[in-house]
Amino acid sequence: MRNDGKAQSAPALPRSLSSLLGPAPARCILHSPDSRGTPLTHTSRPRPRVPLCVSARARLALCWMTALLVGAPRALAQSDLSNDPKESFARGYELVQRGEFEAGIVHFERAYLQRPHYSVLYNLAQAYASVGRIVLAVETFERYLRDGGAEIPEERRSGVERALAHYRRRIGHVRFAVKPENATISLDGRPLGPAVGVQSARVEAGRHVVRVALAGYVEATRTIDASGGEEAVVALELERELPMEVLVRCAIPDVTVRVNDAVVSRSAERLSLVLPATRHTFEFTRSGYVARRIETEGRAGARLELDCALRVDSRYPEHAALTIRRPEGTSVWLDGVEFAGGAVPPGRHRLELAGPSYERLQQDVLLRPREQRTVTLLPEPTAEARARAHEAAARTRRIAALAIGGTGVAAAGAALALYLSNNQAHERWNAKNRSLVARLANDPDSVTARDLDALIEDENAIRNRDTLAVGLSVAGGTLVLGAVALVLWPFDAPTAPRLIGTPRHLALEAQF
Repeated sequence: MRNDGKAQSAPALPRSLSSLLGPAPARCILHSPDSRGTPLTHTSRPRPRVPLCVSARARLALCWMTALLVGAPRALAQSDLSNDPKESFARGYELVQRGEFEAGIVHFERAYLQRPHYSVLYNLAQAYASVGRIVLAVETFERYLRDGGAEIPEERRSGVERALAHYRRRIGHVRFAVKPENATISLDGRPLGPAVGVQSARVEAGRHVVRVALAGYVEATRTIDASGGEEAVVALELERELPMEVLVRCAIPDVTVRVNDAVVSRSAERLSLVLPATRHTFEFTRSGYVARRIETEGRAGARLELDCALRVDSRYPEHAALTIRRPEGTSVWLDGVEFAGGAVPPGRHRLELAGPSYERLQQDVLLRPREQRTVTLLPEPTAEARARAHEAAARTRRIAALAIGGTGVAAAGAALALYLSNNQAHERWNAKNRSLVARLANDPDSVTARDLDALIEDENAIRNRDTLAVGLSVAGGTLVLGAVALVLWPFDAPTAPRLIGTPRHLALEAQF
């Protein structure tokens, strides 16, 4: 169409279609249903007035155009665009005539979106072809013929069909055979949709990149070389993506763990997570501690280990005070960090004590805000420490047994010596007694009180020595038995003494 509004016939298959560009009849796209004024231009042949904006057909065209033009370059500022379809079309036509096709395309597209009419598609298709976007040019020409129908002059229709035949020879076809069917197919960075709804696509001759992606599967990419008039097949079956395993350890109790801003645990001391092999953000928080964030880059089948390792917030105002009492030579850890006492965030904490002679001891403590607490830790001795103590006690017991046994032997020896000497004294006393009896038998009047006293004293002395000998013998035997018992009786053997009384006797029984 010329600038004077008269229609210009389309030439047959020109090398460049720029000469075919011309504004559509103004009555067709610029004449609103309620307009009472004169059209911007007049065509050589009157056309029926077409209502715009309100039909379902127009709405469908609008949706098609919006989807078709996704990704088209936008080099114009928003201030350069008009909200008036007449101005948009006129500006696009002017730019195209100057050879600024990309800028003209933007205005043509805007005019079509503002007032969808098939005649705009004629100009838009030629602009697409001029910048080498052959597929869009063919689709737009086809849309133009469908929407225009019988209203398109035969001469114009013939020119468009010849152009289509020319361009179709430069277009290849790509047929997709993709599994799973809900995988998304992208062609040269432009999403085409799920595989179930995309059977094929038209592409310009040349190299193209096909990407197929689906969450939980390994993304696949194929590069194809398309030829005009030929079909290329892209057959892809995505492989399931191996997840990544993340092991989270927190020595601090009651830490809240978030993965990608979603809470997964509020008490993660040991947490195992299976996540998609992508980038993830872990956040560890607890009152009284400085929050920590960790960014991870996932790899399929990888196993990551994370330690929350929170740091106490020194500015927190509600810290409690904790004092630890413990055996000498031991060390204490608070939530995995060596601790000697001091300020601690309120809440639950885990104390752990260890030493060279003690079993490892764990104990939880719950602290209130600003509380002052003293905790005494009394661990059990280790088996080695108990064995050493047992050996030391046994050694002491053996020494005591030797001392007691020696004392008992000495007492028994003294008792034996006393018995032997006392036996001689007893023989002498018997001789004196027999002599005295003999004298009394011959002379009853010769007995004196002094002789009787001396005899009685000798008898008492002998009896006292006998009593001492018996006592020493009993003591020596008891000491010897005690020494033997100390050696043979196990150090940690239990005892069960029991006192039994009857009318005839009293007995003490014990099990060793």
